[in-house]
Amino acid sequence: MSVEKVANKIIQVLKSGVMLPGGIKSQYSVCGKIGCKCADPDNPIKHGPYNKLSFSVSGKSSTMFIKQNDLMEAQKMVERFNLFRGLCNELGLEYFDLIREKGICPENLPVFDQILLPLINTKDKTVLQISRDSWKTKSLVRQNIIKDYRRKVRDLIKSRIKWKKKAMAAKNEIEDLKRQLSAVNSELDQLKKNGFGASHSDYRR
Repeated sequence: MSVEKVANKIIQVLKSGVMLPGGIKSQYSVCGKIGCKCADPDNPIKHGPYNKLSFSVSGKSSTMFIKQNDLMEAQKMVERFNLFRGLCNELGLEYFDLIREKGICPENLPVFDQILLPLINTKDKTVLQISRDSWKTKSLVRQNIIKDYRRKVRDLIKSRIKWKKKAMAAKNEIEDLKRQLSAVNSELDQLKKNGFGASHSDYRR
């Protein structure tokens, strides 16, 4: 098999879906509660199954429980990762044979961008095109979100200016009413001083 063929297989695996490293084991457990069916001496029924994914990458070990309904899909992801890892090893061996034949000279060796170029021109989308389309879609979504936020901010600013003008107008109207009231009170005080506010008994005398 050639470098190009192995690389093409790797691309097809990348396009096929999500990958998960590690392995999945199903286990049953006993809780130890008195009277629980799992501790029945004659017919114990253990709890489970509990599906656990375990893996170690770059010295970091991790585990994750998989729901029973997701077990089949998770197993496909693990198989896909194992296939991808095997193809990467196979690609390395193909390069090894090619280098042993032609020597370590980059100009004489095919690289991934050279392998991908013919595939980009086909009707079938490559992983690069899928990734580009995905990021393009995300970018458009973000742009729409930003436009929506800007519109909301603009509307809020307009509303704030509108209500600020109304508040200033109401404040001026209140001040004007206060001045009018003060003028009326002053006139009443003046009338009282001039005797217009005196009682009827005063007028008889």
